[in-house]
Amino acid sequence: MSADSTTDPEKQNLQRIRLHLSYDGTDYLGWQKQTKQDGRTVQGDLEHALFVLTKTKITTIGSGRTDAGAHAKDQAVHFDFDPTRVKNFDWVRGLNRHLPDQIKVHKMLLAPPGFHAILSSQYKTYIYTVVDGGTPDPLKTRYAHWVGSKLDVDYLNSLSKCLVGRHDFKSFQTKGTPMATTVRTLTLIHWSRTAADEVQVEVSGSGFLKQMVRNIVGTLLHRYWTGEQETQDIQNILNALDRRRAHGTAPAKGLCLHEVKYPAELDKNCVQS
Repeated sequence: MSADSTTDPEKQNLQRIRLHLSYDGTDYLGWQKQTKQDGRTVQGDLEHALFVLTKTKITTIGSGRTDAGAHAKDQAVHFDFDPTRVKNFDWVRGLNRHLPDQIKVHKMLLAPPGFHAILSSQYKTYIYTVVDGGTPDPLKTRYAHWVGSKLDVDYLNSLSKCLVGRHDFKSFQTKGTPMATTVRTLTLIHWSRTAADEVQVEVSGSGFLKQMVRNIVGTLLHRYWTGEQETQDIQNILNALDRRRAHGTAPAKGLCLHEVKYPAELDKNCVQS
């Protein structure tokens, strides 16, 4: 049996399962399985664990495609499964026994048929971490981008303001799968100092283009370090609709998918099991 999450689960008497998991993406090619598998992916390892656990080939749908080397604190996933195959099944403990240390499930819910990990989400929040101490910290190098000098978070916040709202973010899109539109809505970009040698930028929005957050962070840091610190300059890059006008992509290791938010009413209809 193949549980295809693109079909109507009610017509096949399937139960929609919703998982939330965390992972360290350092050694992975990203979330999504690759057509030509040249390395590990999070989705691939999750589906392998599901197969070992259930003896069933299951297709999963993740809320977003995190990049190679990026991490997730709360990736949401759904798939469909025949509930008659198991009774009193502990998905969390069962899956975690078969998952590697870099990936762990922390919540499982029985979801209504209309729940969809991508289409049902209201917004996603990413956090990018920068260490701005004197020397790199080996305990943080897997999860943060190191820069050599202190950052002024107030100034970075002033540079970021023009990016909040509904805009065409083509200048911050890395080429990849063609998109119907490059217009997206960002509800928050906020830099804060979280430790004496650490700064984080929180970015929330209803949807993101390929490497959009990393391209925004890379551009803002470049403009900051080169002294081109005018808000209008960032606005001009946004208006240009040209990736060549922006700057380099910040390293993936600093990026973490922090939260995927769903409507409260839908959450109420998902039952923890």
